[in-house]
Amino acid sequence: IVLLLVAMVASAALCAGQEQQEQKAAGEGSLYASERLLGYDQAIEVDGQLLKPKSPLLAAAASFALPGWGQRLNGQKQKGKTIMCVYCAGVGVSMLALQIPYEMDIFGIADTMAFLGMLTSFGTWLYSLIDAPVYASKWNDRYGFELAEGTWLRIDPRVGMANPYGTTPAVGLGATITF
Repeated sequence: IVLLLVAMVASAALCAGQEQQEQKAAGEGSLYASERLLGYDQAIEVDGQLLKPKSPLLAAAASFALPGWGQRLNGQKQKGKTIMCVYCAGVGVSMLALQIPYEMDIFGIADTMAFLGMLTSFGTWLYSLIDAPVYASKWNDRYGFELAEGTWLRIDPRVGMANPYGTTPAVGLGATITF
């Protein structure tokens, strides 16, 4: 409940901050130091839209707090909603399964349902935590944004196959994380 309240307050603050940024982009004021730190002074116009850099660090922190929130901050609203719904469904299934008394679990599936719900929610959380900063990094690369020093988080996941000894190939997963 506390995490949900923190998320709601942060969302309200971000919405208020976006309104201020839109006013400033229209020439109604100058950028705050925090906005310059996030690179908002580098905003460019593409096809009539004002594009601003995305903060991979902020996206990762938001996804850590609430899966899907980082995607919503990146502008992927439908993807964020989907991730939030899948995460909540996984938590809900596991909570409901844990409420079933042992005597009423005739088929013995309550533990399996609880495990699958936890696995779903953990997998969704992990996916959200990786996807949000990767998308923000790719967005910044695509439009040539460079954030101020100390605010850059870059995650480059890669999958590779290795066969060092001529035996069965092994599949590996690696990531480069740069702060």
